[in-house]
Amino acid sequence: MQNQRNKNDSVNGCTLHENAKLSRYLYLIILCGLVAAIVLLLAGFLANITSGSGLEVLNEFEKNTIGPEELSVLISGEAGSIPGLLQYAGIFCMILVPVAGIICSTVFFALSKKYKLMVVSILVLVILAVSAVIGFMK
Repeated sequence: MQNQRNKNDSVNGCTLHENAKLSRYLYLIILCGLVAAIVLLLAGFLANITSGSGLEVLNEFEKNTIGPEELSVLISGEAGSIPGLLQYAGIFCMILVPVAGIICSTVFFALSKKYKLMVVSILVLVILAVSAVIGFMK
């Protein structure tokens, strides 16, 4: 009977019940984010196939990344670039899924008064933010 755990046993500073709640929240965030990303990517792909104009606009961009100038062209719709905008929105949504999971974990740890884990989550968010800024600047 010692191998069985009860609800008050602790794993990584959290009870099994708390771990189950956090896992459920993260599952819902990942599921919703990935479904939204897939819908946006498919909508962009289908719009690109039906219009045929999105590829020419996207092929004009010299870099693999999109900068403020290219983003303003996509958003303004000057070149009929709705398919490209939908595809970039899907990719952006996919990038935000792990960030949303880390934010959820940070809030959960703060509410559970697990301050060490909260600080680790905040540090991960800071590292992601610095990486995004550095990547956007290049």
